[in-house]
Amino acid sequence: MTNARKCDVESNDYTDSFMADSNNRQPTSDRIKEQLRGLPLYGVGKWIYRRFRKSDPTIQERILKAVGDKPRVFFVQVGSNDGLQGDPIHDLIVSRDSWTGIFIEPIDFLFQRLRKNYGDAERFIFENVAIGTEKGSKTFYYVSEKARTELDLPYWHDQLGSFEKSHITNMLGEQMSPYIVEEPVECLPLQDVLDRNGVEGIDLVHIDTEGFDYKVLSQLDLTRYHPSVILFEHHLLPDEEFVAARKLLHGAGYRLVQYGNDILAIRGRFGI
Repeated sequence: MTNARKCDVESNDYTDSFMADSNNRQPTSDRIKEQLRGLPLYGVGKWIYRRFRKSDPTIQERILKAVGDKPRVFFVQVGSNDGLQGDPIHDLIVSRDSWTGIFIEPIDFLFQRLRKNYGDAERFIFENVAIGTEKGSKTFYYVSEKARTELDLPYWHDQLGSFEKSHITNMLGEQMSPYIVEEPVECLPLQDVLDRNGVEGIDLVHIDTEGFDYKVLSQLDLTRYHPSVILFEHHLLPDEEFVAARKLLHGAGYRLVQYGNDILAIRGRFGI
């Protein structure tokens, strides 16, 4: 789940200028700054720029501009957690009755909190499954509810559900080993979930699956659905998947903007 420490950050554009070094996750703007620092009068130029520049749009502002004035917006959120903690699209959804969509969350106790937080509105679909590369059952690991009462943990501790047990201990240490729940979950390819819910168009996709993001993103049929905007977490991706994600989205006509550990992909709207 994308949390506050990942959202409240300055945005930076990724452009084609550095695609030759496409496994470098440093934003283009940061690399340009490093080159400019050696130039004369850099300090004066920097002062003038900071004095007159406008603040960067937030994730939410860019999403709203990307979907434009559509009378209805359909979203798909993969890895919804409880739909509240650190969720960058929660406020957009609850404040707009014309937004409908699918929440996908495999962990049962989080899924129950998710349904409670959003209520029984008919505009929402809730799927208690994990998105996998194939249909079947697979072992999933997550932090038990008991850990919250017995350990001093960050609020995002229950956002670490993963197909990899080591992901939890890598993030929170070996103290977590006794509190890791291991259980089989139903897995479905993304298209199966979309088909069984009769999805014909998608405007917004949000993926937060603790390092599984590219495997979900690569299942999305961009030529069929043409989502206006895609938000996914990149910092846990292996380098080769990070490169593949960028190439996939650039090739489909998306502009990429980095917000800390997340990337916002905006389709064909370079003024956003």
